[in-house]
Amino acid sequence: MAGSAPFRNRGHLKRRVLRMETNDSILKEIEKYSTHIDRFRARANIHGIWLFIATLGCWGVTEPSIRILAFVMLFFIFLFLLHGSFPGEKRTFKKIHDDIKNKILNNLTPEQQQERFDDLLIVEKKRKSLVGIIKTTFIFLACYGFYFISLFYFIQNWHSDKVTACI
Repeated sequence: MAGSAPFRNRGHLKRRVLRMETNDSILKEIEKYSTHIDRFRARANIHGIWLFIATLGCWGVTEPSIRILAFVMLFFIFLFLLHGSFPGEKRTFKKIHDDIKNKILNNLTPEQQQERFDDLLIVEKKRKSLVGIIKTTFIFLACYGFYFISLFYFIQNWHSDKVTACI
């Protein structure tokens, strides 16, 4: 019986080591999540620049119906690019958050859970902060704003452009 006590302690030690590894791996996952948000926003800014350039190209189209078609196509092209051009992580931010939250709840001690939830909360505040979103994606927002203002202008002046094109 005395010989079995060390084995019991080893099992406890093994579970503790596994929990430490899980705690570290969850922390790394939270850090990857934060980096993913930063990369997503940086790429969105790059797409915004290309949208701006393409919108300027639409201004050069003289035929009103072709111009509107170009704007509509441009909108769908950039939606497709924005959705599909981010290599690596394909889950939504919410799905990543929920997956990490479940790992925290299922694998960590209450003390570790609190630490990781605090870390996750910092990342979530960063993700949802309106000021943070505006600061980190200003180029993207400005370029999409320019696109929609241009589209609105072309739609408003559709008739006058048609009359001018006929003259």
